[in-house]
Amino acid sequence: MADNAKLRVEALLRGIRSNSTLMLNQTINSTVLSLMDSTTGAFTNATNILQWAHSNFTERNYTETVRLSLESMQIFREIYATLNQLIEEEEEWLQGQGLLVAMNCALERLQKMNESISSLSTNIETPMGYLNEAKKLLNLTEATLLLQQGNVSEVAHRLAEANRLMNQATHALKLKAQEQVQARIDQYLQKLERNRERIIERLNATGINATELFAQYEFRNMGEFNQSMNSLQQMVKAHAALGQFKKAYALLNSMANLTQNLEFRLKKFLFPTPILPSPPQGEPGLQVSVKKLSIGSALTLVVTVNNTGNATIIFPNSAFGITIEKKSNGEWVNYYTPISAQVLVSLKPGEIGKVQILLSAPQSNGLGKMKINIFQSASGEYKVTAHGWVQGTYEPVSSSAEFNIP
Repeated sequence: MADNAKLRVEALLRGIRSNSTLMLNQTINSTVLSLMDSTTGAFTNATNILQWAHSNFTERNYTETVRLSLESMQIFREIYATLNQLIEEEEEWLQGQGLLVAMNCALERLQKMNESISSLSTNIETPMGYLNEAKKLLNLTEATLLLQQGNVSEVAHRLAEANRLMNQATHALKLKAQEQVQARIDQYLQKLERNRERIIERLNATGINATELFAQYEFRNMGEFNQSMNSLQQMVKAHAALGQFKKAYALLNSMANLTQNLEFRLKKFLFPTPILPSPPQGEPGLQVSVKKLSIGSALTLVVTVNNTGNATIIFPNSAFGITIEKKSNGEWVNYYTPISAQVLVSLKPGEIGKVQILLSAPQSNGLGKMKINIFQSASGEYKVTAHGWVQGTYEPVSSSAEFNIP
């Protein structure tokens, strides 16, 4: 039994001496060195007593053997208890330091959340309440005092509770943000609906050939156009309900591009020449060029629009009214309209604008022939055309450039 006690103490000492973190503790380091001292160390003393016990056992002096064995076992037991207590104290100290580091990280996270909340224009009482309570729990001065008192569990509890409150604040903020995004999407849909109604009203009022107008977008009639727009609205609402706001906005941009381009082409039908001629504003001139850039397996088109005339040209959107057509059976067929911000942009004489269009692999969008937000990079002949009008006279101006894929 005494031999086994010695082996346990030796194993514990080896474990401590091989642990660089424990040996950095001056108390543990000095204790181990003291125990192992060849002259005065307790471990050395207990080992010597155990050897004497073995010698007495060999000489059949059993009474002395038992006494010496018990004495060595008592010393080994005291050494083992002392080392275990020091290790527990060190582990508690390390745990306390880890909790303080974690609290500092939690405070940084809380600060960032406060900064995000301050930028919101909405009712934020609920998330702010959570964060204020969390900040009280993350008081570093109180936590340090508790650790000095050995109350590690209370500090750990405060940290866990603060993190729980911050998670609740994050959830509340997410709900508020979703409400705001949903409201903006609803407003956007209402605006697009008004645009669609205006297009239909103009078509009904003028009696022009709607089939010819819609054919450029592969709709056979106004009914198909309305059906597709209704389908898109339902898809936008479905994506928004699932929190897929990026997809919802992509569809909204596609809808906006479609209605805007229809309005622009409708104006060309309704007003082939200016109703109220203005004084000459200069000679228009527009030049379009296309450059293909390959990055890995991706292909990007860089379309350059150059105002080569001496008149300012207005464009219906930030993509310079660009449309892309593909040659099919010897005829140019409308193929793709880039997504862009619905704002008027202009190029003064000599100014140049550029648009980048990323080509992607063919995908299914669930809307039959209608192409939404995807440029399918199939091989063939293509033509990119920029559409605008002269500032002041509204005289249509366009220019094209052809390119091949691949």
